[in-house]
Amino acid sequence: MASSLPYVWTNNKGQTFFRHRKPAPSKGVALKRLPGLRDPKFARAYAIELEKREKALEEIKAGEPAAGTFKALIAEFRGSTDYKGQKPVTQKDTDRYLDMFEARFGDRLVKDLRPKIVDQIRDEMADMPGKANQWVSKLRALLNFGVRREYCATNAAAGIRKLKMGEHQPWPEAVIIKALEKGDAMDRLAIITGLCSGQRVEDCIVMSMEHHFDMEQGLVSIVQEKTGKTVWIPIHPMWRKALQSTPAGSETILYKRGHARKPFASPDGIQKRMRELMEEIGERDAEAGGKTAWTFHGLRKNATNYLAELGLSPHEIAAITGMSLQIVQLYTRNVANKRIAINIAERVTSGAYF
Repeated sequence: MASSLPYVWTNNKGQTFFRHRKPAPSKGVALKRLPGLRDPKFARAYAIELEKREKALEEIKAGEPAAGTFKALIAEFRGSTDYKGQKPVTQKDTDRYLDMFEARFGDRLVKDLRPKIVDQIRDEMADMPGKANQWVSKLRALLNFGVRREYCATNAAAGIRKLKMGEHQPWPEAVIIKALEKGDAMDRLAIITGLCSGQRVEDCIVMSMEHHFDMEQGLVSIVQEKTGKTVWIPIHPMWRKALQSTPAGSETILYKRGHARKPFASPDGIQKRMRELMEEIGERDAEAGGKTAWTFHGLRKNATNYLAELGLSPHEIAAITGMSLQIVQLYTRNVANKRIAINIAERVTSGAYF
């Protein structure tokens, strides 16, 4: 039975309670037993509970992001169908960038962001064009949502151009040898894993001896994070030998330096280490503004070229790497062209130009 006093409720047995709102993420109310309404102690007990409720509300308000800020926009976006409708792998990637936006902009008003600022921040990441372009793309999507929810009138990232990335190139043999000689055990295993598996870096960092490797059959089985495909990869003798350096008890075969039991939380750690390694062996691309010349993704192309040189068909390479036939053909086009040249060499050279 409701009382005329705010937040007070009396049940059918005549017992009196104070109704507190449960803190998030819980829902509903929590009841606090009070003395009866006619009890002399009721007024004091009621005043205490009322003060507690007001204090709790103040704490809730203090923890809420200010209206119109990036914190508020990000919180609202995470509760929307735009976010919840994403596939888990996409959502995980989106979370990384939302955290970056909150750290960078936080309490700033969304409507105050200008294209000039977005352009400058993109340029700060010019040595990582892939990350820079993804940063702009994710910000553009967030601000599109912000426009719809009236946080801003225009999208400050709408007209920002992507940085030129060029094509990931396979590592030359000399670079691979130098990197393997200069790197530590984890660096060497990372490079060999990229070479022998042909997988993306995000799939390489989650491989574990316990869950993915069948050493008796000589196969690695993994579900690719991006495509959801299950691939089976033969374990090359060079890879098998390199795996012996994996510390006993490691959760994954690749691990943070100095933390043999701690896996990489994201691809950033491995990619950063590969950039540092390229610097250490003097592999900088002067034409690209001094950026590192070779990326981990380039090892994926090394793998496809190696398989193509062995004579595997595009379908067989696609089955091992999880690539589409179109990407396999793109990555191995130079190998295919070389094979064509070898096959027709005798016919070409047997004729006369004049």
